[in-house]
Amino acid sequence: MSDESTQPAARGSLAETPFAHLVLYLYQHRSTGTLIVTPTVADNAALPAAVSVLFTRGRAVAARVPVRVEPLERALLPLCAVADADFEFHNSDLVGSGAEVVTGMFDPYAFVVESARTHFRLDVVERVLSRYGDSLLRLQSVTDLARFGFNASESKLVELLQAAPSNVDSLCEQSELSASEARRL
Repeated sequence: MSDESTQPAARGSLAETPFAHLVLYLYQHRSTGTLIVTPTVADNAALPAAVSVLFTRGRAVAARVPVRVEPLERALLPLCAVADADFEFHNSDLVGSGAEVVTGMFDPYAFVVESARTHFRLDVVERVLSRYGDSLLRLQSVTDLARFGFNASESKLVELLQAAPSNVDSLCEQSELSASEARRL
C-alpha cells in the first residue's frame, strides 16, 4: 500500500505541456502544492537539476532551484524554454524553507508575457498559433491588460486587436514589432 501524500496528483512532460502553461493552469485552478520539474536528459544545460516550485492558491510563492536567482519569477523563467523534462504535481509542500529557497510572488499573466520575450520555445509558439489558422482573434472587453506588463510596442499590437478582430498574419504585418516578436506575443 502506498502513502497517498507522496504520490503525485498529476504528472507529465514539458515537451507536451510547457512550463508557462502549467503556471497558468495552476493559477486558474487555484492549486496548492509542489510542482517538481526533473530533467530527462543527462548534462541538460538548460536544467542541470530538479526544480521544486511551491504554489499557494494558484500562485508560485517559493522554489528550490539549481542556482539561486532572485526575484522568484527570474529564477523560474528559464523553465519556459525547457522541453527535456518531466513534471509532477504533489498536493503538499515539498519545497520547505532554508537559505537555498527563493521566495516571492508574481502575476502569472505577466510571467507568460515575459517568457514570450525572453525564454520561449518556438515549437510551442507555432503549435499554439497553428490552432488558430486564419481565424479572427478578439480580446475580451473585460480583460485587465495592465496586469500583462506589455511594453509600448506590445501595447500597440494589443491596441490593433482591440480596434478590430484580426488574424495572426494581419496583426504581424501591422505591428511595429518584428514578425517573430509579434507571433510570440
